[in-house]
Amino acid sequence: MSRTWVFWALVAIIVAMFATGPKQGFNSTCINDHCYVSAAASPLALVMSIVLTAFAAFYRQAPQTSAYGPPVSIVEGFSAFFIDFFVVMAAIVPIGTLPLLFAEANATGNFRWAFERDFARPTDAVMALPSALTIFAFLYAYFYVHPVIGRQTVGQYIMGFRVEGVPGIGKKPAFGLNVLLGYIGLCLWPVSVYLALNRKDKAFWWNLRTGTQIVRVG
Repeated sequence: MSRTWVFWALVAIIVAMFATGPKQGFNSTCINDHCYVSAAASPLALVMSIVLTAFAAFYRQAPQTSAYGPPVSIVEGFSAFFIDFFVVMAAIVPIGTLPLLFAEANATGNFRWAFERDFARPTDAVMALPSALTIFAFLYAYFYVHPVIGRQTVGQYIMGFRVEGVPGIGKKPAFGLNVLLGYIGLCLWPVSVYLALNRKDKAFWWNLRTGTQIVRVG
Protein backbone atom coordinates (compact mmCIF):
# COMPACT_ATOMS: atom_id res chain seq x y z
CA MET A 1 0.00 0.00 0.00
CA SER A 2 1.19 3.51 -0.71
CA ARG A 3 1.74 5.96 2.12
CA THR A 4 -1.31 7.95 1.06
CA TRP A 5 -3.58 4.90 1.19
CA VAL A 6 -2.22 3.90 4.58
CA PHE A 7 -2.85 7.39 5.94
CA TRP A 8 -6.47 7.56 4.75
CA ALA A 9 -7.19 3.99 5.81
CA LEU A 10 -5.91 4.86 9.26
CA VAL A 11 -8.06 8.00 9.38
CA ALA A 12 -11.16 6.03 8.34
CA ILE A 13 -10.63 3.37 11.02
CA ILE A 14 -10.07 5.89 13.80
CA VAL A 15 -13.03 8.07 12.75
CA ALA A 16 -15.25 4.97 12.74
CA MET A 17 -13.96 4.08 16.19
CA PHE A 18 -14.81 7.42 17.79
CA ALA A 19 -17.73 8.61 15.63
CA THR A 20 -20.29 6.76 17.74
CA GLY A 21 -20.11 6.01 21.42
CA PRO A 22 -18.71 7.90 24.40
CA LYS A 23 -15.24 9.16 25.02
CA GLN A 24 -13.00 6.14 25.46
CA GLY A 25 -10.82 5.40 28.47
CA PHE A 26 -10.63 5.93 32.20
CA ASN A 27 -10.29 9.06 34.28
CA SER A 28 -9.91 9.56 38.01
CA THR A 29 -9.43 12.99 39.57
CA CYS A 30 -9.32 13.54 43.31
CA ILE A 31 -9.07 16.85 45.18
CA ASN A 32 -8.84 16.48 48.93
CA ASP A 33 -11.57 13.95 49.77
CA HIS A 34 -13.68 14.50 46.67
CA CYS A 35 -13.13 12.26 43.64
CA TYR A 36 -14.56 12.17 40.14
CA VAL A 37 -14.27 8.82 38.35
CA SER A 38 -15.37 7.91 34.84
CA ALA A 39 -14.75 5.13 32.34
CA ALA A 40 -16.16 4.41 28.90
CA ALA A 41 -15.86 2.03 25.97
CA SER A 42 -18.25 0.79 23.29
CA PRO A 43 -18.84 -2.36 21.22
CA LEU A 44 -17.88 -0.46 18.07
CA ALA A 45 -14.65 0.78 19.65
CA LEU A 46 -13.72 -2.79 20.64
CA VAL A 47 -14.36 -4.10 17.13
CA MET A 48 -12.45 -1.24 15.53
CA SER A 49 -9.54 -1.65 17.97
CA ILE A 50 -9.18 -5.22 16.68
CA VAL A 51 -9.42 -3.97 13.09
CA LEU A 52 -6.83 -1.27 13.78
CA THR A 53 -4.46 -3.76 15.42
CA ALA A 54 -4.76 -6.15 12.48
CA PHE A 55 -4.28 -3.32 9.98
CA ALA A 56 -1.16 -1.98 11.73
CA ALA A 57 0.32 -5.48 11.95
CA PHE A 58 -0.43 -6.82 8.48
CA TYR A 59 -0.84 -4.00 5.94
CA ARG A 60 1.62 -4.44 3.11
CA GLN A 61 4.40 -1.89 2.94
CA ALA A 62 5.82 -0.92 -0.44
CA PRO A 63 9.50 -1.85 -0.87
CA GLN A 64 11.68 0.85 0.68
CA THR A 65 15.35 1.63 0.04
CA SER A 66 17.60 4.25 1.54
CA ALA A 67 17.05 7.57 -0.20
CA TYR A 68 19.49 10.43 -0.62
CA GLY A 69 18.28 13.72 0.73
CA PRO A 70 18.31 15.93 3.79
CA PRO A 71 18.31 14.26 7.21
CA VAL A 72 14.94 13.37 8.67
CA SER A 73 13.81 16.55 10.37
CA ILE A 74 12.82 16.83 14.01
CA VAL A 75 9.27 17.72 12.95
CA GLU A 76 9.04 14.55 10.85
CA GLY A 77 10.35 12.45 13.72
CA PHE A 78 7.90 13.86 16.25
CA SER A 79 5.03 13.64 13.75
CA ALA A 80 5.71 9.94 13.23
CA PHE A 81 5.84 9.38 16.99
CA PHE A 82 2.49 11.07 17.59
CA ILE A 83 0.87 9.07 14.78
CA ASP A 84 2.21 5.85 16.30
CA PHE A 85 1.24 6.89 19.83
CA PHE A 86 -2.31 7.58 18.71
CA VAL A 87 -2.50 4.25 16.84
CA VAL A 88 -1.42 2.26 19.90
CA MET A 89 -3.66 4.18 22.29
CA ALA A 90 -6.68 3.87 19.99
CA ALA A 91 -6.05 0.13 19.66
CA ILE A 92 -5.47 -0.74 23.32
CA VAL A 93 -7.47 1.77 25.42
CA PRO A 94 -10.93 0.29 24.67
CA ILE A 95 -9.69 -3.16 25.65
CA GLY A 96 -7.77 -1.83 28.66
CA THR A 97 -10.92 -0.13 29.94
CA LEU A 98 -12.92 -3.37 30.12
CA PRO A 99 -11.58 -4.52 33.54
CA LEU A 100 -12.78 -1.22 35.05
CA LEU A 101 -16.23 -1.63 33.50
CA PHE A 102 -16.45 -5.21 34.77
CA ALA A 103 -15.41 -4.12 38.27
CA GLU A 104 -18.10 -1.43 38.24
CA ALA A 105 -20.67 -3.98 37.07
CA ASN A 106 -19.66 -6.30 39.90
CA ALA A 107 -20.18 -3.48 42.41
CA THR A 108 -23.50 -2.25 41.02
CA GLY A 109 -24.96 -5.44 39.57
CA ASN A 110 -25.48 -3.73 36.21
CA PHE A 111 -23.01 -3.63 33.30
CA ARG A 112 -22.81 -0.32 31.45
CA TRP A 113 -20.48 0.76 28.66
CA ALA A 114 -19.90 4.09 30.41
CA PHE A 115 -20.20 5.35 33.96
CA GLU A 116 -19.49 8.47 35.98
CA ARG A 117 -19.50 8.89 39.74
CA ASP A 118 -18.31 11.43 42.28
CA PHE A 119 -16.69 8.99 44.67
CA ALA A 120 -13.88 6.43 44.53
CA ARG A 121 -13.99 2.69 45.13
CA PRO A 122 -11.10 0.58 46.51
CA THR A 123 -11.10 -1.38 43.24
CA ASP A 124 -10.36 1.70 41.11
CA ALA A 125 -6.61 1.71 41.71
CA VAL A 126 -6.43 -2.10 41.63
CA MET A 127 -8.02 -2.17 38.17
CA ALA A 128 -6.47 1.00 36.76
CA LEU A 129 -2.82 0.12 37.49
CA PRO A 130 -2.73 -3.14 35.48
CA SER A 131 -4.54 -1.40 32.62
CA ALA A 132 -1.99 1.43 32.61
CA LEU A 133 0.94 -1.02 32.75
CA THR A 134 -0.56 -2.99 29.87
CA ILE A 135 -0.77 0.16 27.75
CA PHE A 136 2.88 1.01 28.46
CA ALA A 137 3.89 -2.58 27.67
CA PHE A 138 2.12 -2.41 24.30
CA LEU A 139 3.77 0.93 23.52
CA TYR A 140 7.19 -0.54 24.30
CA ALA A 141 6.55 -3.68 22.25
CA TYR A 142 5.25 -1.65 19.31
CA PHE A 143 8.37 0.52 19.04
CA TYR A 144 10.75 -2.35 19.85
CA VAL A 145 9.47 -5.09 17.54
CA HIS A 146 9.25 -3.03 14.34
CA PRO A 147 12.98 -2.25 13.92
CA VAL A 148 13.92 -5.74 15.12
CA ILE A 149 11.96 -7.33 12.27
CA GLY A 150 13.01 -4.64 9.79
CA ARG A 151 9.56 -3.09 9.42
CA GLN A 152 8.56 0.55 9.71
CA THR A 153 5.95 1.64 12.21
CA VAL A 154 2.80 3.18 10.74
CA GLY A 155 4.05 6.68 11.55
CA GLN A 156 7.49 6.04 10.09
CA TYR A 157 5.99 4.59 6.92
CA ILE A 158 3.74 7.62 6.41
CA MET A 159 6.60 10.07 7.10
CA GLY A 160 9.10 8.17 4.94
CA PHE A 161 11.86 6.92 7.26
CA ARG A 162 12.87 3.93 9.36
CA VAL A 163 15.01 3.12 12.40
CA GLU A 164 17.93 0.76 11.85
CA GLY A 165 21.34 -0.09 13.24
CA VAL A 166 24.45 1.90 12.38
CA PRO A 167 26.74 -0.28 10.22
CA GLY A 168 30.43 -0.64 10.90
CA ILE A 169 30.48 0.35 14.59
CA GLY A 170 31.24 -3.14 15.90
CA LYS A 171 28.13 -3.62 18.03
CA LYS A 172 24.52 -4.58 17.58
CA PRO A 173 21.87 -1.87 17.77
CA ALA A 174 20.19 -1.74 21.18
CA PHE A 175 16.63 -1.29 19.98
CA GLY A 176 15.10 -2.00 23.38
CA LEU A 177 17.27 0.55 25.15
CA ASN A 178 16.58 2.98 22.32
CA VAL A 179 12.86 2.84 23.14
CA LEU A 180 13.42 3.37 26.87
CA LEU A 181 15.83 6.27 26.39
CA GLY A 182 13.51 7.69 23.75
CA TYR A 183 10.72 7.92 26.34
CA ILE A 184 13.07 9.81 28.65
CA GLY A 185 14.15 12.04 25.78
CA LEU A 186 10.55 12.91 24.98
CA CYS A 187 9.93 13.86 28.61
CA LEU A 188 12.98 16.14 28.33
CA TRP A 189 12.02 17.28 24.83
CA PRO A 190 13.37 20.88 25.07
CA VAL A 191 16.84 19.51 25.84
CA SER A 192 16.52 16.74 23.24
CA VAL A 193 15.43 19.16 20.51
CA TYR A 194 18.20 21.63 21.36
CA LEU A 195 20.88 18.93 21.17
CA ALA A 196 19.51 17.56 17.88
CA LEU A 197 19.31 21.01 16.28
CA ASN A 198 23.01 21.51 16.95
CA ARG A 199 23.94 18.40 14.96
CA LYS A 200 24.26 18.30 11.18
CA ASP A 201 22.50 14.92 10.99
CA LYS A 202 19.74 16.02 13.43
CA ALA A 203 20.23 12.77 15.38
CA PHE A 204 18.74 12.47 18.85
CA TRP A 205 21.02 11.62 21.75
CA TRP A 206 19.31 8.28 22.42
CA ASN A 207 20.07 7.11 18.88
CA LEU A 208 23.73 7.96 19.39
CA ARG A 209 23.82 6.05 22.68
CA THR A 210 22.20 2.90 21.30
CA GLY A 211 23.88 2.49 17.92
CA THR A 212 20.71 3.27 15.97
CA GLN A 213 19.95 5.78 13.26
CA ILE A 214 16.98 7.29 11.46
CA VAL A 215 17.25 6.76 7.71
CA ARG A 216 15.12 8.42 5.04
CA VAL A 217 13.65 5.88 2.62
CA GLY A 218 11.66 6.05 -0.56
